[in-house]
Amino acid sequence: MFQLISLIQAVRNLANAFVPSGKLIELVDITLPLMANTLPSPFGEEIKGIAEVSGVPLGEVVLFNIFYEVSILCTSVVAEDKNGNLLHGRNLDFGLFMGWDVKDKSWIISEKLKPLVVNLDFRKNSQTVFKSTNFAGYVGMLTGIKPHTFTLTMNVRFSLYGGYIGILEWIMGQRDGMWMSFLTRSVLENANSYEEAKRQLAETKMLAPAYFILGGNQRGQ
Repeated sequence: MFQLISLIQAVRNLANAFVPSGKLIELVDITLPLMANTLPSPFGEEIKGIAEVSGVPLGEVVLFNIFYEVSILCTSVVAEDKNGNLLHGRNLDFGLFMGWDVKDKSWIISEKLKPLVVNLDFRKNSQTVFKSTNFAGYVGMLTGIKPHTFTLTMNVRFSLYGGYIGILEWIMGQRDGMWMSFLTRSVLENANSYEEAKRQLAETKMLAPAYFILGGNQRGQ
């Protein structure tokens, strides 16, 4: 959990640089914990558990877990070679433009995120349901593969206000949209085919703009 605490402290430092009074972090610590109670199950419960175990304030763990809606970055590509093999690759370029380290010539938040990258194997009844490359402490999914079925990644779609409007609507009680990474995880858990995954992604209202890149197990998917 040290790496998560280090990341949160870096976010604090950046926030305090923009708002020296500390009011921004104070707002996060007071307002966002209330949001944890409104998040769909099991995500809200898992976020509370992470805060309890790590000692990181609940509001800051909530902020980390709605990071995509705040910072809409990530890029991936799917392709098919001449033999019909599908290739699906991506990067996790979160943290871009978030604090420049002059000495190391790198983005501070990106560097803090690197040690948090983990490979996860989600299982049910001792059987793998899906696999994901993710960030420790982040309960949604950005990248996943359902073995022999489909691959799925979430990517940036730029818009004027990003996901801020969706977050504000959620806080105000309009909660008919789905959080991006929660939707990705839900599809990886529940969809059992490429077509079913595509339908769930296409028919679900989302809180923020996003591209989902989906790869199947047959030519043309």
